[in-house]
Amino acid sequence: MEVSIRKNKKRTRATIRGDMTIYTALELKQALLGPVASEQDVDLDLSHVHALDTAGLQLILVAKRELEGSGRKLSIVAPSLEVVEALNACGNAEQLCPGAAKTAD
Repeated sequence: MEVSIRKNKKRTRATIRGDMTIYTALELKQALLGPVASEQDVDLDLSHVHALDTAGLQLILVAKRELEGSGRKLSIVAPSLEVVEALNACGNAEQLCPGAAKTAD
């Protein structure tokens, strides 16, 4: 799993490549601490994520809660088909990625 971070004046973009699973959860948590601690909204680019399990989903939900608690937003950008399918299976697609349910059809 690889995470790259890019910042501009208004947003931070975290691009994740690889799996977001129990096997990468600790590494992913450490990588997301910076963007979540910043004072900007965060875009998660999940276009290169090959697998998402409940551990990865939990990290996304925690990041979203933390950001929203301080008046910021988390947006999922270009989710891969695997991400959309996992979000749909867990019933979180519309909450985290509006319109994603339609993408998986």
